[in-house]
Amino acid sequence: TVTSIDYTPEITYGETISVQGNAMFEDVSYEFYDKTTGKWTTIAPTTPGTYKVRVLSTSIFGNTRYGKEKEIVIKPKNLILEIASDEVVYGEKPEIIETGLINDDYIESVSFIYNDYSSTNPLVKVDKNNTHILTKDNKNITYGYSINPVETNIKILPRDLEITFSDKVGIYDSFPLTSEDYAISAGTLAENDEIVMSEYQANTPAGV
Repeated sequence: TVTSIDYTPEITYGETISVQGNAMFEDVSYEFYDKTTGKWTTIAPTTPGTYKVRVLSTSIFGNTRYGKEKEIVIKPKNLILEIASDEVVYGEKPEIIETGLINDDYIESVSFIYNDYSSTNPLVKVDKNNTHILTKDNKNITYGYSINPVETNIKILPRDLEITFSDKVGIYDSFPLTSEDYAISAGTLAENDEIVMSEYQANTPAGV
């Protein structure tokens, strides 16, 4: 019969569950219950969630008895994400510094929130709702972390871009000769940006 159980009711992701059961003149083992699977297992959980643990005592005759079920909570681990860059070219993403990742977990993707998209010196922070963290086996573990972004001022530098219009030749007829054909000859547009022409190169007199 199980006489006692000592355990830690609350731990943080990355820590190991500690359980110690005792039974009079019997061997003990442990089982854990996961609500998501609805099953008992001898494998201790490691990811955040609420679980149950129970002690099993086995007599020399092979009889098994169960102790009272106890609840164990694994909390998400704090993760601080800071902006490492003092300045960044328009359209590029700032570098970040992370404090708190464990077990070879890594940040797969991250987005940023700017307080003013028209400013050249905005406040920027990581968008915790659009940050995705994976394990070394490429499984989602974002829920294993409580993400705490740090807001920082950065300088937005202009993005180099050169546009060249195509040459156009025509017979003089007093109307402006326009060229609407152009190409990006140097640099690139930022993602999701596009060129919209409001004025075109024009020439009315004969000649170049």
